[in-house]
Amino acid sequence: MAGLQANWDFLSDFQQRGTLALDALRAQAAQSPWGVASNGRILDEARLRSMEEMYLPD
Repeated sequence: MAGLQANWDFLSDFQQRGTLALDALRAQAAQSPWGVASNGRILDEARLRSMEEMYLPD
């Protein structure tokens, strides 16, 4: 629910203010005590790359 609400708020803000909403989101994330979210870290990018090397053709 929290993620859904955060996305709704951001997308609504983006619809109204355009890229200024992105700037505000980045500034807010930079102040987070938990740091900026990273897709690579959350999804374990190193593991994904390893699986790609094993299973995807060259």
